[in-house]
Amino acid sequence: MIGGILGGITSSYIPSDILTLILGIFLIIIAILMFFNKKDKNNKDTNSHKNKMLNEKINKTIKVNIKENIHNQENNIGLKNNSFMIMGISLGLFVGFSSGLLGIGGGIFLVPTLSFLGFSMRKSIGISSIFISFAAIGETISYTFTGLGVNTMPYSLGYINLVNFGIIAIFSIPMAYLGAKLVYKISENKLNYLFSILMI
Repeated sequence: MIGGILGGITSSYIPSDILTLILGIFLIIIAILMFFNKKDKNNKDTNSHKNKMLNEKINKTIKVNIKENIHNQENNIGLKNNSFMIMGISLGLFVGFSSGLLGIGGGIFLVPTLSFLGFSMRKSIGISSIFISFAAIGETISYTFTGLGVNTMPYSLGYINLVNFGIIAIFSIPMAYLGAKLVYKISENKLNYLFSILMI
């Protein structure tokens, strides 16, 4: 939300031609990266099994040595939580800012990022679907206030045209539901290719 607000405010100070150029470059880079981001199901399953075995060994070790190592474990957990929080805040700010700056859904940035971090395409899409709603709140706030007195189109609240908003919402909600159902019928690699084609 904070990133969305900051991105929306920043966009009001940048010429439209520059924003268009930035958006085009972003989309082409993301399309290329996603096109070559192939998911090998067999390797993934093997890695998942290895990770499971490794986790079991770690858990046994922790149980055996819990009395001796409890203080060190608490410190390590604290460090991991801090690192995870810093990464989450940074990612949220970047994706929210980019989304607010360019006026597009944060999923375009978040889905590839999560995919490269090891999340499956479906999980990345699910997470980004929730994220987009929060980023959109921030963007709406900034575009409403920065557009007051600037945008003279009728039926508008700042830069947001309420007629367009209503029409798009009516059609996008059922289609988003349909898209979410279809995502489970398409392979990970095909989803990557479709994402890349859409970006181009």
